[in-house]
Amino acid sequence: MSNFNTMIIEQFRANGGRGEFEGVPLILLHLVGAKSGTKRVTPVVCYPQSDGRFAIIASNGGAHSNPDWYYNLKSHPEIEVEFGGEIFAAAASELEGREREKVWADALRAAPQLDEHQKKTSRTIPVVLLVRILGARQATRSADATSFEAAGVHISEIRDPRRALRHINRGRAREIQGRI
Repeated sequence: MSNFNTMIIEQFRANGGRGEFEGVPLILLHLVGAKSGTKRVTPVVCYPQSDGRFAIIASNGGAHSNPDWYYNLKSHPEIEVEFGGEIFAAAASELEGREREKVWADALRAAPQLDEHQKKTSRTIPVVLLVRILGARQATRSADATSFEAAGVHISEIRDPRRALRHINRGRAREIQGRI
């Protein structure tokens, strides 16, 4: 992961799951590499929808290829997402036709620079919609009993909450029990 992304992720988490890039909200995607199978956290600009869903745009700054996260998401469309201090499961689907055009137009109003990105490339920039998976576990980012229990760990088993929270954030909750 680049130092820039690492810095963005740290700031996002330090601000309770809130951050912006060029005036547009950020979301953190917990992805699995399409080829490598490696778990990654990637900050991405998002466009919250009125119905609670999130649109993300694979503009890649107008490059001729989609960003790596797009291929990871296509390969593994059920992911975890961080936004507003919570972590939740979501399913990703690429929008097409009228639905894509509507969300694209809304995104252009929020981030006019997307028009320049589209002008730089001949590809149609993908628009992806993230929908919460209802009934899936949710966790908060704060080091409290709720976030540990959401990860399947009881607070009474934890000696060092900060270290335990780092493990939870890295998807390694099972390593916590009885050792931290």
